[in-house]
Amino acid sequence: MVISGDGPAGNEKKLRILIVDTLVQMRKFVKFGLEKNYPNILVEEAVDAREAMSILEKKGYDLVICNLDAYTPKGEHILSWLREHAFLGGTPVIIITADNSRDSVAKAVRLGVNAYIIKPFTIDRLVQKIILVVERFDRRSSERISSTNIVRLKHKHHAAHGLLIDISLDGMLGVFSREHIIPHILEMVVADLQVDDARIITMAGFVIRIQAMEAYLDTENIKVAVKFIEGSKQTKDELFSFIEALKTR
Repeated sequence: MVISGDGPAGNEKKLRILIVDTLVQMRKFVKFGLEKNYPNILVEEAVDAREAMSILEKKGYDLVICNLDAYTPKGEHILSWLREHAFLGGTPVIIITADNSRDSVAKAVRLGVNAYIIKPFTIDRLVQKIILVVERFDRRSSERISSTNIVRLKHKHHAAHGLLIDISLDGMLGVFSREHIIPHILEMVVADLQVDDARIITMAGFVIRIQAMEAYLDTENIKVAVKFIEGSKQTKDELFSFIEALKTR
């Protein structure tokens, strides 16, 4: 039996980011830079805290990027509101600031931010922060179970075959040969998890980490970490059952 994800590769969900900044130049810089270089990211904009809270109430986001300098103290207000929200409290937040003083960093921690980036910055640097936050929140929030089941990562017109290292309800870590074309950081993938000879669970997700298996240039194997995107209830139930069965092995 094949358990389908959210649809074919062309219809996969994107990593959804909300950028909150009064400065149109900064919003456009982040939106254009991320969407141009990482086509599987979708960036939406909010001008101020009031608009951001209204948007967040209507639909959730995988990440909020907030310019704390632009409308302090309202920037603090939106972060306090978000952290106290019954459903949105766990949303990762990266703040943009020009102040890298000790007091500023301490304030960011008190506000509950997950990372901050100092102006001026590059899009590559911002992506590094995004990867850090996504990995910290999504792969570590659920128990990881060791596994050596077969896994296939499909991306664009390619497929990489490998073995699981561990898996959770939020994501997976697998090892793949360099003979295959490996997906890039933040690239959308479809993971076919081989449960047994007759069953495959298909999970959509995106790559959050790529790492050499051994610390030398000619290493043959690459570790790839994937964050799963929430699929149908049936798919989640199948994944849960698979993980529970692994615990008894």
